[in-house]
Order: sequence, then structure tokens, then C-alpha cells
Amino acid sequence: MDAKQQKKAEELLLAEASFRTNAFRIIKIMIELCTPGCRVYVDEILHSIFFLGFIHKPQQCTPNDILGELMPKVQEIFPRPFESYKSKLPRRTPFSSVLDMVVSSLGPDIEINILVERLREIANGMSEPKSKYQFTSSTICVSRRNDVERSYYGVSMSCNGKQEGQIMVAVSCLSTWHCGVSNAVMTYDPNTKMKRENFDHTFNLPTDFRCQAFNVKTGDEMHIMS
Repeated sequence: MDAKQQKKAEELLLAEASFRTNAFRIIKIMIELCTPGCRVYVDEILHSIFFLGFIHKPQQCTPNDILGELMPKVQEIFPRPFESYKSKLPRRTPFSSVLDMVVSSLGPDIEINILVERLREIANGMSEPKSKYQFTSSTICVSRRNDVERSYYGVSMSCNGKQEGQIMVAVSCLSTWHCGVSNAVMTYDPNTKMKRENFDHTFNLPTDFRCQAFNVKTGDEMHIMS
């Protein structure tokens, strides 16, 4: 094996290790955060990660590969993901479940800066810096209508790989996202040379709607639309 092949093999081993290591970290954090009313979010994240491991290339990553000696205990408490990850698609990528867990624990009326800081702490503690598979989102978005107290939260996709991204975007469009978001995503054409005159792949927010975006890892605000 020449030096170039050796380096490629080493990078592959590191990437595979990062999948298992960071998958274990995010699951461990979610279990530690779990309260009786939040079990559904642990179920969701286990299902999502096990599914991503099942379709992972070049080699599948099983629940046992991820959990090791903790697998029997986790399977006893959360059996559903172990039964369904090979036959049913998850509804969301992992960090969306983390977001809902945090909102559930802190309350829907939590101040935005406190929510963003808590997510930043969790995101920076659940993955090794610069590792390929981090399972963390890059962006959190907080939206609110001026005349309504309730806020709406969302995070960017948190999975790596072309196939993984295509599957999870399709699932989100069909079963998770608002129809306006789904329509914009499904009609997007990455070939910029082809323009549709009747649709520009965007949609307009109501004038009384405010949307803020933040970098998950740093907590910095990225832009404001009103």
C-alpha cells in the first residue's frame, strides 16, 4: 500500500470512528436529559441514528457498534427504535429531537438567548471538533408572529452524506415540514441555468412575522427578517 492509499485508509477509519463515537455521545446526552414526559424524543433520536447507521456506507453501523455494553439496558428502556429502524423511516434528523427536548425541559416561553446558549452547550459537548459525523445542526431558527406569544423553533439538517441527506429531506417534506417549506424545497432546481418564470423557489413571510437565525456552535445571530 503506497502512502496515498495509506492516508486514505486512515481517513476512512477516523470517519467511521467518528460516526460511532459521536452517535454514542448524542444518545448519552439525550438519555441524561430525559424526563418521563420526554421519552418520545429519545425514541426519535435512537430511531434516526440507528437508521442512519443502517444505511451508512461503506459499512453499516449497528446499534451494538454504537452502544456497546450499554445496548441491553437502552434496549430494555427504549425497545421501539430497535424494532423499527430497519423497516420504518425516521421523521427527522437527530438534532431536531435535541431541540424539542430542550424546549420541553425549559418551557415554550423560554427567552431566545437562553435557548440558544443551552443548545450551544449541548452541541459543543456532543461531538469531537472537526470530526466528519457530528449529528449537530449548524443553524437554529426562531420564528414568532408579533401578535402571538408562542415561538416556533427549527434547526437545519443534521446528517452527513448525499444519500442520507436526500432521504431525510424527502421524509421531512412529506411528513414533517410546513407545506410552504416543503413546496419551496421540492421545487428547487440546483441547475441555475434553468429558470422557471412562474416560481422562483422562495416564499414570503407575513409582514407581522419575525424570524431570527443563530449559529448553533457559537450562538452568534446570523440574520434577522421581519
